[in-house]
Amino acid sequence: MSTRDLRLLALNAQSGALYPDFGQNGVVDLSDTLGRVIDRSRIRHVSPVAVVRDTIIVGSSVTDRTTSREAPPGHVRGYDARTGAMKWIFHTIPEGDEFGVDSWQNGSWRYTGHTNVWGNVAADEQLSYVYLPTSTPTLVWRNASREQPVRREPRLCRRRDRPAYLVLSGSAPRTVGLRLSDGGQPARDHRQWTRDQGDRADEQAGIHICLRPCHRRTGLAGNVPGEWYSPTQPFPTKPAPFDRQGITIEDLIDFTPALREEAVRIAARGEFSLLFTPPTVRGVGKPLIQSPGPGGGANWPGAAVAPESGRLFVPSQTRLRAIELVEYPPPVTVGYFTDPWAVPVSGPRGLPLVKPPYKRVTPIDRNTGDHAWMTPHGDGPRDHPALRELNLPALGGHAGVHGGAHW
Repeated sequence: MSTRDLRLLALNAQSGALYPDFGQNGVVDLSDTLGRVIDRSRIRHVSPVAVVRDTIIVGSSVTDRTTSREAPPGHVRGYDARTGAMKWIFHTIPEGDEFGVDSWQNGSWRYTGHTNVWGNVAADEQLSYVYLPTSTPTLVWRNASREQPVRREPRLCRRRDRPAYLVLSGSAPRTVGLRLSDGGQPARDHRQWTRDQGDRADEQAGIHICLRPCHRRTGLAGNVPGEWYSPTQPFPTKPAPFDRQGITIEDLIDFTPALREEAVRIAARGEFSLLFTPPTVRGVGKPLIQSPGPGGGANWPGAAVAPESGRLFVPSQTRLRAIELVEYPPPVTVGYFTDPWAVPVSGPRGLPLVKPPYKRVTPIDRNTGDHAWMTPHGDGPRDHPALRELNLPALGGHAGVHGGAHW
């Protein structure tokens, strides 16, 4: 097991005793093999390690709150399961002449951190592959970043070029053997759902990622001095999103005309956004209303697979957040951050601002990529004083799902 104080331990499962031949008397120090001097207070281990044959794969968690551009890197390491010796290191932030280093402008790979695998690692023991759901680089709260599950071969530590889908993820992909409908032969299937984004990438043939214009679709562009904005972002062509992506005026609640009117007034304090719309600096534009928002989408729990039916069951939630960037004076090394991270957005009288469902479960057919159905998960606020006389069905979520003050 890896611990919060940066140790890798090997215990006898029956006695609890440390194995003396593993590392130094049963302990491996995880703080001194990342290739940089790190601030130990900013990195820890919060998820179980993955063991594939004779290799232990260790990710890490790096604190998100930061006002500096420097941070510990989230490189992933493989250790010998018997001796504790480090076998390889995978640089989630490429170094030197490694693949992708040219995309880190102005040599920023030398000091940028995070890009860590803090959630569970998915392993395919048969193929000796691991799939690493990576987090964003440092300054996740400065601007939108892309995250990529990367396929690794633990024995040789080689980067595999497929899959190359880009997602925002905190949970591990699922690797499943299923029978295809055409030939009836078992096939490997790799699925990745997304935290904060509300969609899923699939290695199944015909379900792929395409690059499309992003902020140009909304007419809104970022205005942070010195920031570079990509003209395109990756969009899965199929399956369809399993949660609300972005928000328009048509999404606002309309249980009653009065609630609808109130929701329109509240929403006018911010800007509607689509997926990948960049936030702007406070005082220059309005706060950006994001959906499903930080912590929304599939978030951390992941999903479940039913091999017999070939369906992937994805729980998700909509959590609107208002985002804008605030300039920080020196000695902060990078000047613009969200303040605070993201402000919850509620609607009229503490109700959600948008239409239900607020939490849902969606099964997706593995062979076609189609949604089989969708159902709200939880009653939601249907017993709220403004709604209880309407005899509404389940709205999803708990009674106070979006309660609280307006941003």
